[in-house]
Amino acid sequence: MLSIAILAAGRSQRFGSNKMLLPLTDGQTLLGHCIDQCAPLSPSPVMVISGAYHNALSQHDFARPIQLIHNANWEQGMATSIHEAVAYTQTLPKEVTHLLITLGDLPLVTTSSLNSLWEVAKTQPETIIASFWEGKATAPAIFPRCFWPLLTQLSGDKGAGILLQDAMAQSPPACIPVPHAEARVDIDTPQTYREFLG
Repeated sequence: MLSIAILAAGRSQRFGSNKMLLPLTDGQTLLGHCIDQCAPLSPSPVMVISGAYHNALSQHDFARPIQLIHNANWEQGMATSIHEAVAYTQTLPKEVTHLLITLGDLPLVTTSSLNSLWEVAKTQPETIIASFWEGKATAPAIFPRCFWPLLTQLSGDKGAGILLQDAMAQSPPACIPVPHAEARVDIDTPQTYREFLG
């Protein structure tokens, strides 16, 4: 069974404001879209790890139920949000064997594209499954339980990227890259937002 965490704790410094509640063309917010695409993959409510804009997110009425977790240490980097995701997942029933970590600013990611990762994970249950595009492994990525302790050792703002690179370099590889073109676009600046809206 899959647990899902959307990282949405940052200040959105490059964007200049809370990008998670930006409206998209379908009437959803950026984060709401991500929640909607993730939710069908797990019977448990999607985790949203909040931080800088926790109050705004906590007051927003999302279309689906979520588990909102406030990362009080968000200023120390993305790794602290991953720590929160692992800590909460460890409180779930033992049937939860994998943790999907994704970002709240990926407007092209769909249930189908995420399910492609999950289907591979079910055939390789002890291996990390990472999105792959433009020559790099990245989020969204699925981590089996045996890798959760390593996630808790991450620090700073690099996220799990270093862990993914190291896992791919092992022999045999401990990370399988899966082409995921939908992960290529993230809304980081007002310009990328305008370009996405067309």
